[in-house]
Amino acid sequence: MKELRNPYDFDPDGDLVLVLTDQATPVGSPKQGSARMRRRSVRMVDIRCRVSSKHLSLVSPVFRAILQRQFKEATTLRSTGTAAIPLADDCLPAFIILLNIIHGHTRAVPRELSLDMLTEVAILVDKYDCLEVVEVYSDRWIDKFKEEEMQYVPGGLTKSLMQWLCIAWVFRKHEEFTMATMAATRSAAVGDLADGLPIPSSVLGQFYRKDSDVRPKLMLLTDTIETTRQQALSRVISKLQSVLETYQGNSPRCRRSDGRAPDCDAMAFGGLIKGFRPIGIYPWPVPPYKDLGFNSLEAEIRSIRLPTLCKIYSSGYGSSPSCEPDVKSSTKGLGLSGLNLDDFLGRGEETGEPAE
Repeated sequence: MKELRNPYDFDPDGDLVLVLTDQATPVGSPKQGSARMRRRSVRMVDIRCRVSSKHLSLVSPVFRAILQRQFKEATTLRSTGTAAIPLADDCLPAFIILLNIIHGHTRAVPRELSLDMLTEVAILVDKYDCLEVVEVYSDRWIDKFKEEEMQYVPGGLTKSLMQWLCIAWVFRKHEEFTMATMAATRSAAVGDLADGLPIPSSVLGQFYRKDSDVRPKLMLLTDTIETTRQQALSRVISKLQSVLETYQGNSPRCRRSDGRAPDCDAMAFGGLIKGFRPIGIYPWPVPPYKDLGFNSLEAEIRSIRLPTLCKIYSSGYGSSPSCEPDVKSSTKGLGLSGLNLDDFLGRGEETGEPAE
């Protein structure tokens, strides 16, 4: 009978040990009771993964730098032939998937992943810069989502949307990147939903920049979800301001000839303010419009019912479009169709050629 491989010995003759952590729950620990009792019953244990330093160096420039420069681990490896690297912050299940891929244990690689696990793998791929070795598998994992659900990328601002934006960015998936950025630019401000995900500030926007979380080469990118979102909302607000101003001039907009045209304009003006106030756009908001989302604002604007005197007393005047405020067109033609991934990638990155 063939001897089973230790699941943490990715290379039995490996010269390197990666020390990760995992939660261990002792036998007989309480499954019920207070959260404090359950926390006490969980302890962290070290998981030692034996790997090949040559395999890691070949696929990851990050590991290559650690193992070839004057780091303590590199010095120990050269002098003793073995070394250990602590990686306490990395997700153990995702790292096991990554190490199986790197060491050629293809049968041990899952054929499909949950969204949470796919995100964890994406975080590691970004951290250790090893897209090439994982790319075939990432295509398969993402295609599985396409097969099972038509709208696999959410249309609203949720944690799942930020996960898909992370996945699309890391795995260079153009279609998913456009879908995710379109949903994000049409939603409210991203806020802390993207915390901990390797999405460059150049994509999310200067308002949420966290320089410590972004690799320097990604800081050069300019177009942002947040900038696009704010610009679109500014244009909507500007158009609505123009509509309101047309009812404040000396010349009546209403064309009725019975002397009540100013009354009709006044009713339209008051109706506009009364419609704008409950949806949070009067008094006029200013950037960064943190609590405003384009999708919700568009729906609320379209639901506004604006009265005019001509509508109420339509006999002899009809419903003249000249005196009815046009607010629905304020959200048209803003180009919120998502961003192009190529605009954010360094020249030559897709082909492997050096960037200028």
